[in-house]
Amino acid sequence: MKLLLKYTASGSRYFEITEKNTPAGYVQGYGYDIEDAVVQDIKIGNTSGKMIVFKDKSLKIRWIKLGIVYQLEGNISKEEALKIVESLH
Repeated sequence: MKLLLKYTASGSRYFEITEKNTPAGYVQGYGYDIEDAVVQDIKIGNTSGKMIVFKDKSLKIRWIKLGIVYQLEGNISKEEALKIVESLH
């Protein structure tokens, strides 16, 4: 099962939150061109995640908690994105 919530603001600003149930033992890998993206390990509560910031200033944050894969992506600031992610935790 997958749930997608999309929020839009004035101009082209938006972000999406995706939640997806995963089977036991789910593993997720990441591969990004280092010329186009910067990947950073982050802590969300006691869960580890990744923040990927792209050259066009869009971003993705991914983490897994209790068998659910969460992803926030959009063209908002890192600070705004982290506040949203923390509020979901």
